[in-house]
Amino acid sequence: MGKRTYTTSEVAEKLQVSRETLYQWMRSKQIPEPEQIKLGKKTQYLWTDEDITAAEQRKFLRAVTSFAEGFPKFHRGKPIKRTPRRKS
Repeated sequence: MGKRTYTTSEVAEKLQVSRETLYQWMRSKQIPEPEQIKLGKKTQYLWTDEDITAAEQRKFLRAVTSFAEGFPKFHRGKPIKRTPRRKS
């Protein structure tokens, strides 16, 4: 019996991201590209559980990075003071 596969739409719904986000991650090599099959002129991706796990990890990394950007920056243990930019 073969492995269970999912469509891009099913994976996007499961991960609560858009299909376009999944395509962007594939194009930028942030996640491996799932197996493809040709259906006439269209290409269908066949996502396995391993492919979905890789996408979940990428989503988690994005969430952690976004969260961490809100924290103050430090240099040698001291916070870096940010000064507002002057308008010209």
